[in-house]
Amino acid sequence: MPPSPSPSAEAIRAAILALAWARGRGRSVCPSEVARALSSDWRALLPAVRAEAAALERKGLIVATQRGRRVALAEARGPIRLSLAPELPKTLGPSGPPHPAPNPD
Repeated sequence: MPPSPSPSAEAIRAAILALAWARGRGRSVCPSEVARALSSDWRALLPAVRAEAAALERKGLIVATQRGRRVALAEARGPIRLSLAPELPKTLGPSGPPHPAPNPD
């Protein structure tokens, strides 16, 4: 089976947010869960997932934790978890599905 095409940065960010919202406030997801949702070649996608998670962290949308403590993604080494930022307003929700809808034509 050939590897899945590499998802765009936008698709990765959308998947991170969609999975975090689905899991709920106060719960976390592993970056590998995001990568597995996007590609059969998920291990190769992990650096991109971490990079896009860092971009979302800089925007204040998610936080990263390691052994239960909040960490800066740019400095974190080893396993991390991603969750919605506690400061995120409760009125915000996912901006749509993690993947674009198929073209009906």
